[in-house]
Amino acid sequence: MCSRSNKPILAPTFAAPREYFQPQTQAVAPDTLSIYAELRRSCHLKYPTHPQESQRLQALLDLNLLDSPPDSRFDAITNAAQTHFNSKSALISLVAEDRQWFKSKQGLAADETPRNVSFCTYAIAEEHYLIVPDALADDRFANNPLVRGEPFIRAYAGVILHSPGGYEIGTLCLLYDTPQTFSDDDIAILCKFAELAEALIQEDAAGSSASK
Repeated sequence: MCSRSNKPILAPTFAAPREYFQPQTQAVAPDTLSIYAELRRSCHLKYPTHPQESQRLQALLDLNLLDSPPDSRFDAITNAAQTHFNSKSALISLVAEDRQWFKSKQGLAADETPRNVSFCTYAIAEEHYLIVPDALADDRFANNPLVRGEPFIRAYAGVILHSPGGYEIGTLCLLYDTPQTFSDDDIAILCKFAELAEALIQEDAAGSSASK
């Protein structure tokens, strides 16, 4: 179970007006691109690695999701999560060998960031999810350039997404630029959003296997 709450949680539904789920398209500013390029070159932060990292990476590659075109189904989920939680950003992040790439994004211009500054690479090392109420008060992230500089991440909540074989390939996550508290109910609802994203990933993988 993703949630530690014993209270029943209703799964999020898509019974909202169409405009509620319209993906937000944002142009990537040249200065933003240069910032992330510089992070890749110069940042040497250490991060946890998965005990079965090579198998995990292969499972991600086998899904053919990295650098794939935008998908309105995933955008509907991140848009709904951003709206529900009133977060600055909502992302479906895939953690590759040296980067995290966003299959879907709301409220963030960049398509990817280096893995060594990624909160999500810490999340996939957890059992189910990672909650960071205040990044400046967390030794793992207090000096992270994405906390000290753009996009000024102050709080994070990410739930692990799995491949059909059970490998941790990424997260559905929320970003805030102010400290946040997350109740058990909040976490349970975020897990429901993640379950929707994971179901799409696994359904697509099953369909691809069946067509071979």
